[in-house]
Amino acid sequence: MKLDKIKFAQLVSWISHNTGSVLANDEIVDLDNLIDVDVPEVQNNYPAAADINTLIALMYQGTQKIEAIKLHRKLTGYGLKESKDEVEKYWPNVKQAC
Repeated sequence: MKLDKIKFAQLVSWISHNTGSVLANDEIVDLDNLIDVDVPEVQNNYPAAADINTLIALMYQGTQKIEAIKLHRKLTGYGLKESKDEVEKYWPNVKQAC
């Protein structure tokens, strides 16, 4: 990935200004070659629809909070505390029958 031309020109200008000297053409080419790096593609791993539906069902039932927290962690990659807080934020308040 190379910097776009405007950003590269700004970088060359900034270096020249801060060093007090103008960069030679071969120095500019060397600098361009240094910043030419390969950026790996990011793979998006989306959760399966079945897992999302299962989490929604667990939240709706309001009876298996631990299972909901485990599934939330799996889907989001959050830690235990963050998942617990998120699940409890939307956990239904089911009143117990006496």
